[in-house]
Amino acid sequence: MRKLKFFTVIGISALLLSACGANDATKEQVHENSAAEQNLQDKTNTKNGSLEKDTPSTDDELIRLMEQNLTYSINGEKIEETAFLTNSDNQGYSMYVLPQFELTSEEPMKDILYLKEHDDVFMRIELLSEDTDWTAEESTTKAQLKAVSNHVEEAKEDFLKADQSAAFQASNEEEIMTAVLFKNEKNPLKVTMFTKKGLDYRQAFMEMAKTIERNQ
Repeated sequence: MRKLKFFTVIGISALLLSACGANDATKEQVHENSAAEQNLQDKTNTKNGSLEKDTPSTDDELIRLMEQNLTYSINGEKIEETAFLTNSDNQGYSMYVLPQFELTSEEPMKDILYLKEHDDVFMRIELLSEDTDWTAEESTTKAQLKAVSNHVEEAKEDFLKADQSAAFQASNEEEIMTAVLFKNEKNPLKVTMFTKKGLDYRQAFMEMAKTIERNQ
């Protein structure tokens, strides 16, 4: 009888120890699973945080295609060519430039877009401030045109006209000097074209000038 009680006690103790061991193992497993989940969550948060930090927002950035077809006429011949997006580090804008032209800085706040084969055929580009006094700017522009001829007139060619713009020109036996003021509130701009009678690239210059956009 004592032996039976002894083995019974041992059996119950073994069962209790087994249950406790299983309970401890379960707790340890739950703890390990919780730690693993937390570790995974930390890694995910870190990764997401890095992506958010390293990836810049593009909401306010100006996105432009790398090329654009432009159509213009020279000496009565209609031409369509692919122009390529070019950036000005001098004034902070981009524009589409035809392959036979090159954009370069002239001085602070002034760039030159010139014909590669005839660098005396070019367009000066000046970004203007939003509070430009257009009456004063027109007066200054007309005075500059008098360097070519005292006879300064409003340019009447259709291709020199754009929305909210004013165009003036002067010419002599060899040269044509044309200035266009883009009176756009968001993108005020002045371009001055220097061309020759046999190399009248003004329409090409204008088509490129119309693509000028300030960097955001």
